[in-house]
Amino acid sequence: MIILYQYISFVNFCIPSYGLMMSVGVLLCGFLILIKGRRKGLGSEEIIIVMAMSLGMALFGAGLLYILVSYSIKDLINGIVNGDFAFLKNGGLVFYGGLVGGIIGSILASQWQQLDVMKVESCIIPVLPLGHAIGRIGCLLAGCCHGIEYTGPLAVKNLLISAEKTYFPIQAVEALLNVSIFIFLLWYTRKKHPTYHILCVYLYFYSILRFILEFFRGDLIRGGFSILSTSQWISVVLFLGSTFGFYIFREQKITK
Repeated sequence: MIILYQYISFVNFCIPSYGLMMSVGVLLCGFLILIKGRRKGLGSEEIIIVMAMSLGMALFGAGLLYILVSYSIKDLINGIVNGDFAFLKNGGLVFYGGLVGGIIGSILASQWQQLDVMKVESCIIPVLPLGHAIGRIGCLLAGCCHGIEYTGPLAVKNLLISAEKTYFPIQAVEALLNVSIFIFLLWYTRKKHPTYHILCVYLYFYSILRFILEFFRGDLIRGGFSILSTSQWISVVLFLGSTFGFYIFREQKITK
């Protein structure tokens, strides 16, 4: 059985496990991106600016999507009209919003600095699944996300929800699969490929992964439409978009 640790004690400090894992993920990924960028001839300052813009846009996108899936348009309008902005203070983060925001941020920062967008892509995209995996471990420890009820091996005991029930270790499974995508992309980027194909490959595999894993999640806070969750609908769009991307970008120049 997996036991959750919302806080990790260190000396006289009590550190939130989610924030700690997010920080570890950002720092580790930033270090790896710097190394890959310098090998491709990008300057450290240029890479840092791209990462800062990407991170800022990712946090904005993740928070925005959380608000959109957690509150109705009517509630948001009423809150703004009445000066009640509790939805901003009580907000969380949704990965897909962060992913889209981060991609937009990296493209804007690259164009602003007149960098080769494809060099930036080949540095950042392969590392994203590793950072995502570390973040998912933070979700697991914090108990903010959970799977369906489950009593098999590695079941999760989440006292924030129930003292009797146990749940499927959805975040641990997703973290492991994200590490697998990370390893694959490291191998994939050792060869030359048409531009944007690295991004398309990542979105293609992760959209399939996320669509399937959503059936094993039991938290309904992110909402849905018809028989699919919000994340599943986004997965469908990204799957179709990445598949189409393979076709339209196949004639593009090869990344160095």
